[in-house]
Amino acid sequence: MSVVDPLFREKLQVVMTLWIDETDRYLKKAQADGYLKKAVNTRQLAEFIVAAQESAFAMTKTMNDRRMLNSLYNSLKDYIESKAEVKS
Repeated sequence: MSVVDPLFREKLQVVMTLWIDETDRYLKKAQADGYLKKAVNTRQLAEFIVAAQESAFAMTKTMNDRRMLNSLYNSLKDYIESKAEVKS
């Protein structure tokens, strides 16, 4: 739909940008609070998280299988945990 309708694409871009911006904001807070490694590029991680979520939604819908969503989210969780700062 966004390819065919420029107005729809524009509105969708606003929504996606807001989603990424807010995810980035929370990642920056987590980083400042010592929960996320300092070396992590929070904007890049935010974009990856949003892309992974969108892909998970599309795959789950296409496969018509809720287990697909759980599997993909578990993989995303594992990846994000690899970026976490280990607290002693």
